[in-house]
Amino acid sequence: MTDRNSLAQVPIAELIDTLEHADMFDLKNLDTVATQMIGKRMKDFYSYISYNEEYLSKVALRQMIEILDSPEKIDCSELILFQIAKAWIARHSPRKEQCEKVLACIRYAYIPKNKRQKLMDEESLLKDHLSILTQAFQKAYDRDGPAFRSVEFDA
Repeated sequence: MTDRNSLAQVPIAELIDTLEHADMFDLKNLDTVATQMIGKRMKDFYSYISYNEEYLSKVALRQMIEILDSPEKIDCSELILFQIAKAWIARHSPRKEQCEKVLACIRYAYIPKNKRQKLMDEESLLKDHLSILTQAFQKAYDRDGPAFRSVEFDA
């Protein structure tokens, strides 16, 4: 039997390949395990896709949402999650509904105010999806209310 700790040492590239194969062959258990393992290693995932964005094309919409929504993503800030979502959107050029689903996974209240504003001002990639991003911010504001306004720390 394989030790769970040795599973954590599986390279991110292999986990992404596993996601692709799990999606192709409809292997739900394998898909679940791979998304959970990636969720636990979000910084590694972000570092890897920062240099190898083509790997994002292997991640399906459903899988990306599961990764971003993973409760185990302890080592990752919402800003990094936003960068991952942005990279996925750039790679897939999804329809409006798909963009909304991916961007809805981000808890914008936990991104410092100054960085949120900078994202809105400078996000050239999302200019095509600016209305979607604005709607995602509004939904987050409606959902998180006071928390959305109160997070003003510097990161």
